[in-house]
Order: sequence, then structure tokens, then C-alpha cells
Amino acid sequence: MIHQTVSMEPAKTGPFGILARLSWLAVTLWGLYQIIFDWPSLIADTEIFADSGIVLVTGITVLLYSDVVNIVFRRNWGYRPIQGLIALAVVALVVDLIVSGEAWAAPLGWLVWGADLFVFVFLAVSFIVGIPMRFRGCELGALPALAARMRGQPVDDTSRCIVGLHKIDEWEDRRKSPAN
Repeated sequence: MIHQTVSMEPAKTGPFGILARLSWLAVTLWGLYQIIFDWPSLIADTEIFADSGIVLVTGITVLLYSDVVNIVFRRNWGYRPIQGLIALAVVALVVDLIVSGEAWAAPLGWLVWGADLFVFVFLAVSFIVGIPMRFRGCELGALPALAARMRGQPVDDTSRCIVGLHKIDEWEDRRKSPAN
């Protein structure tokens, strides 16, 4: 699903949108905490995916990886970034099997850890920048929107929003409209 808005000074999100974003910031910071403090000691632990928090964090990374890479590198590579990451993961898996005899060992563990860290740092910064800006729509577009505003260019957010923040913004708009 792609949601697009283009304007020089977009409307601001309302109180429910801010509350939703603060909640997602808390979830993002929790995930970042997991990645930084819990993961390193578990990188080569074959039971790592018994931890549901790590499974959740990695699932979010898989969903957002292509979008984050496309935004960071200002390219539209579609789903090729996640396809490339999966190919690297297969290579790391083969190395794990050859070197240690285990499917989950350091090469694959560090690759997944790095991808999770990359996505969650980007998410945290996006929320931290987007909330004070009262940025509408998907938070992944907050950093490009800030850059566009600083250059005096129109804000164009075409990021997928898997959690529906744009729907909250639309609902708040309907609540404010005089027809309601």
C-alpha cells in the first residue's frame, strides 16, 4: 500500500497521531534496546529465536528493510535490498554450516544483528524527528521531509506505512471537518 502526499507545508498531525507516534517510538526504543544490549551476547546462541522479542524485531526489519534502504540511499530499488539481504543471509548460513556445523552461528547472527540495528536506528531517528515536526503519514518519510523542507522543496512521502499512521491522520481530519 502506498500513501502519497505532496505539498510545501503539509498539514500537521493531531493529538491522536502524536500519541500513536509516541507509542511506536516506545516500541522502537524497546527494540533498539534489545538489539544493543541483549543481542550481542546471543549472536551465536542457537536458541536465540526462542526469544519472542528478537523474532518481533527481526520481523519488523524484514518488513521495512527495503523501504529504509531506498530512503537512506535516495533510490527506488523496490524490493531488491531485502532480496540482496536474503542472498547474503543464505551465503552466511552456508558459511555457518561449513565452519561450525550449525545453521545459526556468528556470520549469520552478525548479519541479522546489523540489519536489525540499521532499521531500528533509522526508525528511532525518524520518530524523534517526526514527532516534534508533527509529520503526517508514515514516519519513514520524516527525514526526507525535513531535508526537502530545508532545501525549500515540496514534501513527497510515498513510503508504505505498515502500521497505518496515515489512517489515524485521515481520521483526525474527518473529525475536524465541518461536515461532521
